[in-house]
Amino acid sequence: MLWSPAMNKPVTPGELRAAPAACWVAGLPQAIDAVAAAAPASHGFLRRQWFAAAVATYGGAAETLVVMQGDTPIAALPVVSMGPAPLRAVAVPGCYWPFRSFPAAHGAAPFDALVLALGQRARALRIGPVYDGDPALGGLLGAARARGWVALSRDIARSYLLDIAAESAGGAWPRTSTLKKNRFHEKHLASHGVPDWRFLDGAALATGGFDALAEVEEKSWIAERTDGRDAKFTARGHGAFWRG
Repeated sequence: MLWSPAMNKPVTPGELRAAPAACWVAGLPQAIDAVAAAAPASHGFLRRQWFAAAVATYGGAAETLVVMQGDTPIAALPVVSMGPAPLRAVAVPGCYWPFRSFPAAHGAAPFDALVLALGQRARALRIGPVYDGDPALGGLLGAARARGWVALSRDIARSYLLDIAAESAGGAWPRTSTLKKNRFHEKHLASHGVPDWRFLDGAALATGGFDALAEVEEKSWIAERTDGRDAKFTARGHGAFWRG
């Protein structure tokens, strides 16, 4: 057993762990995948290829701020430069949907080391959009504000969750009028062919699935009422990113 004179108490094995240390790495290292695998399930998709596809599609030269605890990567913040060089502003690459964040290992505390290293290279970081309560952003904000950074946020939308189980348990649901309207729409759809649905896995997406999704978007209100730049799977939209 070790004793800490400064704290006048025994030192536990957990306290002997190496303090988080951050370093900049050119490009997009494989460490990103290791961090994503240890991140909350909601952030598991933030793998190296997610960021590589963004850089290939939208441009920029990536570098990654990796936070290590001993030999284990616990956070990875890929960035690309944005705006005039004198601003020293960087942004997290990615796509707006489902959200644009970065991976940090669940239960880790890498953010003070991350912010300290980030401040040596950049004066501003753009991240998002993300959902309220994003664990990576929450830890980053706390550490950044403690070191004098200022956060400029913008609310862009609200998300709604319909708890079908709770609604069904509360009585007759959907309402009779809603069921009647649903039957009308189903009948209308059936006039164009038998209604059907499929779930596409990676293999199906790679063998024509993305093209099918793009065809749906091209026939939807997105193509009719907008310039199509925000479509997810079309050539005018973000199709190249998702294929990447």
